[in-house]
Parts: sequence; C-alpha cells; structure tokens
Amino acid sequence: MISAGVGWDVTKSHSITVSGAKEVPSGKYGTLNAHTKYAVKKFDVQLYIDGKTRTIQKGKKAYKPIGVCFTYTQK
Repeated sequence: MISAGVGWDVTKSHSITVSGAKEVPSGKYGTLNAHTKYAVKKFDVQLYIDGKTRTIQKGKKAYKPIGVCFTYTQK
C-alpha cells in the first residue's frame, strides 16, 4: 500500500552510480565531495477498522535516491 501511495517500491533497495572529476591547477589540491539527492514523499499510516479510518502514524517519509550533488573545495 505504501509503495503504491509514494510511487516506488519501498521494500527494495535503490542505488545510483555516478562519477565526477575536476581539474586542479598545478601546485594546488582539491576535494570533491558527493552528496546524494533524494526524492521524498511524506505520508500518514492509516488503518480502516469497523468502518472507521484511524491514523496510527503521522508524517512518515519514504526516500529514493535520484541524483548526486558535488561540492568542490580547493586549497
């Protein structure tokens, strides 16, 4: 039910593969850091019992990796 609601299979592991490069001037050094970018869907968990809907958990989140952001620092 949650997978149908958020739009992807939340029971499976998701991964992405990327690479990055940055030219560094001679005599300098740099660091290239990668940070995962996620699609996030927020939802409430509800039960339907005896003709009534009851919310049992609010504000839950499902995450799916969709890309990578790079930050570069040079010294």
